Amino acid sequence: MSLTHVSPSLLRLARRAVVLALCLSVGLQWVVLQGIAWTGMMIKFSQQDSLAEAVSKTFDGEHPCPLCNAVKKGMDASNQEDNSPNAPVGKDHDLKLTLALVWIPQFAFPKKQTHSWPTAHEVAVNRREQPETPPPQFAC
Repeated sequence: MSLTHVSPSLLRLARRAVVLALCLSVGLQWVVLQGIAWTGMMIKFSQQDSLAEAVSKTFDGEHPCPLCNAVKKGMDASNQEDNSPNAPVGKDHDLKLTLALVWIPQFAFPKKQTHSWPTAHEVAVNRREQPETPPPQFAC
């Protein structure tokens, strides 16, 4: 099947679906939810206390919000699924998908250009001018 017959909006939708599937497969939804929870906690605590105390309470782990608890339960549940006895091959059943963008250098060297500089002999041979007669006299 040729992609020339597919509409650009359908291709755009397919790309977004693939990106969403990759994000969900690496657990990005938990990171997004935790960020939302921290933002809400920071706003709530800063209304009651100073900003420094709000930041401290947000990240100390002693004052979790309901969303933080839900994220923790969800992450624990997904980790339990990864470590189940029916997990794919592996000694520890600790199989995780890790995505990384790796830059592969592409070297494109220009063709080596050799410069040939004329020698004094070549310049002298190619000179066709005759010397002035009589030679010029310099005023002293």
